[in-house]
Amino acid sequence: MVLRRSDCSIVALSEKHGRIEYTGEKRPSVGELLRIAPNHACVISNMVEYDHFVRGEHYVRADLVPARGRIT
Repeated sequence: MVLRRSDCSIVALSEKHGRIEYTGEKRPSVGELLRIAPNHACVISNMVEYDHFVRGEHYVRADLVPARGRIT
């Protein structure tokens, strides 16, 4: 799900790539950030150093991912 963009829908999704279709007139510009609610979090344990936690617009904290790089 693309948050706060009712004119966008995710039509294809994998662990690393996705495809979004736009029905509105204002497409995101290059470099614009989109907030996407993922369908699963399998890649977190292998691809990122930290998880960043956000509640609404408030940044809560960052936690180190101890399993980083351990999945082969």
